Amino acid sequence: MKQQHWNLFRRSAFVISFLALWAGRGLAVSAQDVLPTSTTDEAPPVSPTFSPGPLSLEACLELGMAHQPALDAARASLAATEAGKRGLDRMIIPRLFRPDLAIRREQACQGLTIANAALSQAEVETRYAITRNFFTIQYIRAQRAVVDDVLRNLDSGYKRAEKLYKSGDPDVKITQIDLDALTVQTGIVKTRRSQVENGMLKALAALREAMGVKYDYPLDIETVPLPPAVYHLDKDELIASAVASRGEIIQAYAANRVTELEIQAQMKIFGWQGDTFAKGADIHVQPIPLPVNNGEYRPGAFGLEMPSMLAGRKHDRAARASALNDRAGAVVDKANNLVALDVEAQYLKWQEAVEGIRNLSGVQKTAKALPDQVYKLAPRDYTSSAVINANLTAVNVQTQLNDEIHYHALALAGLERATAGAFRIYPCPGTSLPMPIKY
Repeated sequence: MKQQHWNLFRRSAFVISFLALWAGRGLAVSAQDVLPTSTTDEAPPVSPTFSPGPLSLEACLELGMAHQPALDAARASLAATEAGKRGLDRMIIPRLFRPDLAIRREQACQGLTIANAALSQAEVETRYAITRNFFTIQYIRAQRAVVDDVLRNLDSGYKRAEKLYKSGDPDVKITQIDLDALTVQTGIVKTRRSQVENGMLKALAALREAMGVKYDYPLDIETVPLPPAVYHLDKDELIASAVASRGEIIQAYAANRVTELEIQAQMKIFGWQGDTFAKGADIHVQPIPLPVNNGEYRPGAFGLEMPSMLAGRKHDRAARASALNDRAGAVVDKANNLVALDVEAQYLKWQEAVEGIRNLSGVQKTAKALPDQVYKLAPRDYTSSAVINANLTAVNVQTQLNDEIHYHALALAGLERATAGAFRIYPCPGTSLPMPIKY
């Protein structure tokens, strides 16, 4: 009898080994099958000797989508998830021992949804980073033009003051102190120009990083106006679009479904312990934004909780999985609230910038004409204080208006990011008035 049992065991072991070998043949895949085309075909970014020419925003975005390492990482994670799901689908032998295999496959499908959403989210963030720095470069150019205009006005004012000072006319109020004051003011403005030039270098460096090109990549950015002022936006519509489109929301709902399936999986596993989906995937791999509570208040998120193994009877394990599923539901609610807050914050920035543009546009022409009016004053009324005050007023109005136009453009870019592209900057929506300034 013992010999019969031994022979039966050997025949069973042979059959199982044969089936495992046959199943293993189906699992063999080449690296070309696993790796996405973008990873295998794309050449690393090489800095050209000369700039490819003035790059538009679209050209910068195209370069960024091809070379940004964050996108390569998201694509690699997606490829790994696809490979894991493919391997799970090809398993045959575990069906004899794992009654929860069908549920694990459904969880793997949700994991694929999460990975796709992460890639979409990375693309949105890359687009925002490139757009933001592209707009900042245009803003710095506008500020540089204002500073150059003020330097020309101060130079003209100094020359006339010097001429009047040397004329010997007793009615002239210009003294050496006036000439020195104009010289000092010119030096201060030149310092601001140096700051502008340094800011341009920083903006170009930030744009290179956002595009994923090397530090020595020669950038020549096209000079274009910032987006025209948008005077009508629907906050509720923007929030609804964001909740329907954001990758974080898609990920949260898919993760909630995964934890819900875990309850069913634990009910199918016999014994005193049961593995969870977390054993084959690190649920903490996605960074969770932390709250900020110093000079700035910014609420943070929280993530899932799921151990790699649950212990106890299956009903007890299922009860614990149910409690952790309740936490996943709270993650969904928190994600919805944070996305709505993100959109509202960008909306309020846009609203503030629009008010600034509206207020300053009305006095811009008057302020810009002040230096010429002072220059035309009669000799007895021409003073250094009049020249300086006129130029300071003109430059303050002009630079503040440029600030508001820049904030407005960044707010539009922020709304595009916050809605995951449901709102688009171009073509410009709701524009009713042209921009009050040309670059």
